[in-house]
Amino acid sequence: MNNSNMSNLSKLPDNVLTLKGDEFYKFVQSVAGEPLYDILKIQSINSTQSFLDTDDIFEIFKYDSPDLIEIKRKSCFKINGEYVVKAGIKNSSTYLITLLKTKQQTLINNSNDSNNNPRQMSNELLNNNPLLKSLINWSKNNYQYSDSVKRFALLLYILGGKLTYELVRINLVGALPHLSTLNKLISSTGLSIRECEFQFDN
Repeated sequence: MNNSNMSNLSKLPDNVLTLKGDEFYKFVQSVAGEPLYDILKIQSINSTQSFLDTDDIFEIFKYDSPDLIEIKRKSCFKINGEYVVKAGIKNSSTYLITLLKTKQQTLINNSNDSNNNPRQMSNELLNNNPLLKSLINWSKNNYQYSDSVKRFALLLYILGGKLTYELVRINLVGALPHLSTLNKLISSTGLSIRECEFQFDN
């Protein structure tokens, strides 16, 4: 895409890929114009996803129907008995599809970048939570946790079990030690600790 199109892409609403009904039609009108809006509405193509899933929105002009007479008159030239869609309308459709698919790909790429860069996610998490940041120290290649975090991790593992612990750890990247680290902590205590098993002093 050229710079102008990239600028337009940045102005698209965040929910553009999930627009439906009147919101979708208003969006089409504002970006691509009235003729394309009419073509989509008469076919009940009423969402962004439906629009992107339709192979050829102009195929309808191949058919004869009283309901299509007015829209054919506005959107097509009649040449040798066949209706040919005006170039400007085709260009508007191509432009809109390009914008939407580029937006879709951008979101996919951003999602992949986040999933592939947990350290960046951890930085964001810690920067937004000063208390959590104060409990964790960074080393060059891994995390160093305070005794308070280690005690909390052990407690969460014992009371919640392995699945609960992993669910919390994966969703709060960097906030809790890996299970292998936790097992070393348990071994260092010299105690036999099992998940979800209470132990009481005699």
